[in-house]
Amino acid sequence: MSLLNIWTPTDIRNGQSELLASATATDQAVAACAGIDAAKRSEWATWLASAKSFCAETPVWFVPTSSNDVIVTGKLADQLQQFQKELLAWQQQLSGPAGKGCSFSPMIAVNDAPPVDWNALVKYGSVAAILVATAVIVSKVADEIKLFSPKRAA
Repeated sequence: MSLLNIWTPTDIRNGQSELLASATATDQAVAACAGIDAAKRSEWATWLASAKSFCAETPVWFVPTSSNDVIVTGKLADQLQQFQKELLAWQQQLSGPAGKGCSFSPMIAVNDAPPVDWNALVKYGSVAAILVATAVIVSKVADEIKLFSPKRAA
């Protein structure tokens, strides 16, 4: 695993597609499983609605052009990973006693790679660039006015 995992809009879209496909298959299994009580079905329906809403967002690099567009950040990748983990937990829970042995397969794979937070990189990179530029300017000005040169004996 690398220390730097860059998530692109395509990576997020692919993750959303996998999440939606697995959630839809799980929903079909929930509908077919008589062992799940009404309260669990209601909780599942609420979670599924939020997952579908997340999957309807369109990840973009920089400029959103529609109301569904979302700029790709580390937070968006974190949300995808959280939905993946929650779906896996639902699948495991409903395969166990809560689902009275219902079958949910295949289980979703969770991508645990930490994302790069581009907003933080840009922010701290900008601060670093400003500090370096300031140091260069101060150095040039100090050299020009001979601020740090030894005094000459008269």
